Amino acid sequence: GKLTGVVGSPGYAAPEVLSHQPYNQSVDIFSAGCTYYFAVACKQPFLGSTVTGTLRLTNRCRPHFPKKQFSHVSAGLVELIMSCMSKDPSKRPAACQGLDRFSAFQAQLAFGHEGEQR
Repeated sequence: GKLTGVVGSPGYAAPEVLSHQPYNQSVDIFSAGCTYYFAVACKQPFLGSTVTGTLRLTNRCRPHFPKKQFSHVSAGLVELIMSCMSKDPSKRPAACQGLDRFSAFQAQLAFGHEGEQR
């Protein structure tokens, strides 16, 4: 079923929520992608200088993946985060699929490629 209402935190709420469009559980996948982005990069993917700026950047949904912050993780993990943060909800992975895929990459969040703890 479709849900309505504005919910979520600035920088983590999905674009369809911010645009007052009906949405489904895929908004949680978007938020998870933002959270994993933060876990890898140590910064929010959509951080403006004001709350309004953060909401605007989130609604545009054009995250950057700077090499400096993402060089220690695999391209597969970056692709998974990107798919979770897709502006198009139909392109986001299903919850069980995303969780299974994140589990496979979990060690990369705690350890770099060289096995050094972060």
